[in-house]
Amino acid sequence: MPRIELQNIILNNTVEQKLILTDFYSKFDYAAAGIKKHILNVEPLFYIGAIAGTEFLTYVNTKMYIVYKLMFGGSAVGTTFALNNITFYDQDNAINFYYNSFIGITSALYNCLSVPINDIYFSRFANGANASHMYFNGYRITLN
Repeated sequence: MPRIELQNIILNNTVEQKLILTDFYSKFDYAAAGIKKHILNVEPLFYIGAIAGTEFLTYVNTKMYIVYKLMFGGSAVGTTFALNNITFYDQDNAINFYYNSFIGITSALYNCLSVPINDIYFSRFANGANASHMYFNGYRITLN
């Protein structure tokens, strides 16, 4: 998918989404001093499924994600609650922030009861021990 210009991507977004997109474009489109990146490709991405083996776990210096909504869940039989720890990384593969929440597991199917993460961007994340599935709605960005 080709590059989507900022004015075209923010048309029907919330105020928070417009802010995160404007910030992202200003930092990664030759505007910020010291960052020599350029947005080559913007593609909408929706994913719901297992975390293991996904592209979200691997760092690539030309790949970023913009998140509108991200949730994590676990899978097990029975009713349990488990602490989930997720570490998010920035464009240089340095730790950017941690996310901790409790995941409610209510059946053999995964149940995303963690608090949703909204309006962030990251290059990859490291999964904690208890999350096995995720919900992602946002964009995959390719940088040069």
